[in-house]
Amino acid sequence: MMNIRARTILLAVLITGVQPTATMAQSSDADPYPTIALPVYSGAYDIEYSFNRLKGTKALRYNVQINYPAAEVLEFYDAALNARGWKPSFEICQRHWATLENDSRKGSFRARQLFTSWEHPQYRLQISLRLKYQPPEAAWPDAVAVQCRLQPQLDNAKQAQFFDSLKASGQYHAFTKKLMVYRRADGDVDPDLLARDIRNKKADENLIVYKQLMDEQKQAIEDIIQKMNKHNRVSP
Repeated sequence: MMNIRARTILLAVLITGVQPTATMAQSSDADPYPTIALPVYSGAYDIEYSFNRLKGTKALRYNVQINYPAAEVLEFYDAALNARGWKPSFEICQRHWATLENDSRKGSFRARQLFTSWEHPQYRLQISLRLKYQPPEAAWPDAVAVQCRLQPQLDNAKQAQFFDSLKASGQYHAFTKKLMVYRRADGDVDPDLLARDIRNKKADENLIVYKQLMDEQKQAIEDIIQKMNKHNRVSP
């Protein structure tokens, strides 16, 4: 097993922005933030990257052999991100390890996870970090699964107001049922399909308003991406 581990471990040089050879998750999307390198802890293996230009997201997943509670990993991300101007998100910066509710095993250690995040005060961006330990009977129980995600910070007040109005008028369930027609296999609404029905006058007023909200959000994401990439010297 040690030989297998040695072959799979990929050392990452992060602060300089140099990325290790890794698996790229299947996606036709280009990296929306090519000037930002997501930090990878030294000794990471099974590294995967994924991008979604429409949602303005960039994600990184890997494993690393380290004992619970992975304090070294948190310290690494704090140092790497704080040095580049990212600040901890105060609403979730307590960093408590939580036992997964769907893990019914009884024993000294159950599956646990921790969430935390950092924000960039200038670019309306957020980097979130999720650490997860599996129970000891799983393979390599001292391995922590790391998920790091870069995403825009959006103002969803209009969307919340729209759904609240639907609920207040009793139209919410009917609307969600209609919206299911436009959902792709990945769960996202297909904007082109919805736009086609709007042009052909096959969509009601609620669907039209929802499409307008989608367009506004898409433009907000694109504005954040463009602003960030204009400042290509800023990278965590």
